[in-house]
Amino acid sequence: KQLVIETGPISDEPAAADASSSSSSSKPRTAAALRAAKAAAEQKQQQEEQQQGQSLRELAKHSALFRRYFQTDDEEGPGSSGDEEADQEEQLPPPEEVWSDITELLPQGQAAVPELSQKLVAVTHALEVEMSSMPSLEDNAQLSDFPPHFQAVVARLEQLQQVLQLTPQPQINQYSSETPQPAVGSHRVWTCAILHMLLLHNNPIIDKAVHAAGLLPAAMALALQHERCSALQCRAVEMLRCSLASSVRDLWPGLFKAGYDRGLQQQSGEPTPPLQQSLMQLASSAVKQPLGMRSPVVGFVAEVANTLIQSCDASNVDSYCSELAELLNADEQWQGSIEPQGAIHSLLQEQEGQLCGPPPPRPPQSELEDEADGQSLGIIKNSQLMQLLSRMADLSLDTAESRGG
Repeated sequence: KQLVIETGPISDEPAAADASSSSSSSKPRTAAALRAAKAAAEQKQQQEEQQQGQSLRELAKHSALFRRYFQTDDEEGPGSSGDEEADQEEQLPPPEEVWSDITELLPQGQAAVPELSQKLVAVTHALEVEMSSMPSLEDNAQLSDFPPHFQAVVARLEQLQQVLQLTPQPQINQYSSETPQPAVGSHRVWTCAILHMLLLHNNPIIDKAVHAAGLLPAAMALALQHERCSALQCRAVEMLRCSLASSVRDLWPGLFKAGYDRGLQQQSGEPTPPLQQSLMQLASSAVKQPLGMRSPVVGFVAEVANTLIQSCDASNVDSYCSELAELLNADEQWQGSIEPQGAIHSLLQEQEGQLCGPPPPRPPQSELEDEADGQSLGIIKNSQLMQLLSRMADLSLDTAESRGG
């Protein structure tokens, strides 16, 4: 806004235009009239600002995105901050009710997969809410120290194993053209998310229960079988990292045995090879193919291999696992694969560097080639450009002097 201040006597014409009566066109406005006009203008401006503020408040009140990042006046008071988390916990469904529904859905098989996924989403949400308000627990905490939904999940790990074994119907996607492809199923993705939240605590009681149910080998096998499901693969990597940091050393060694020490089989009926052998086979076939033509599982292979290498490095105090280092150091094939010129080493080297890889190098050229290229393209050197500009300036001065003369 721009404010213009004029000094001097008020002319007859502006006074006649602003006067409230048409008969007073020839008289100048008095001081009282000016004050009344100013007050009316201020009142009108206040009304406009008030209306605009009300519209913004209504927009914020009904906008979920705005309320997510900003607090409005309606949210202030005793029902906000810490009380809101308590109310959210009270609104969680009882764990017995949720798991009763899951127990009834499992015998229905593939037909119950959509509804089963919704129930597992509810379990995941309940665990997230409990973790957000749960105090830090010691490693030797008892299961009774955990919130109700955590206790309910640990008591029903066998049902989660049944969920992982429930294969959904093949689906047609954008990669499969008209041929249905094996699907992971969101119910199995949410199950791995639940297992990841359990293993995050590194609690011996929980880790022993997860090991007894054989859930880690089942999740890792699914991640290798379904090469395009990054959501499942990310959870499997995090579960592996948590298991390597666990005090329960029986949790992960089965992954490095045939069948994952659980009798798991591939689609061909052969036992699932040990984890390090699967990584080496996939890496060897990947480095022989150009980028863009490789299997989507290569990223998962690189992440798991890097996790194993970092866990075998004694300089990494937080992630070092002496038992894993002893196991993999005795595997000559693995050691050859992670050394320079090895398949896994080459695969990991490709992941390092700048985004999209390093810039392509320019071929070296001699001075004669540079001069020939410049002449062929008509490129002017710096000295020649300065001479040309100097001549143009002298020419403009001569022209001006001749015109002046």
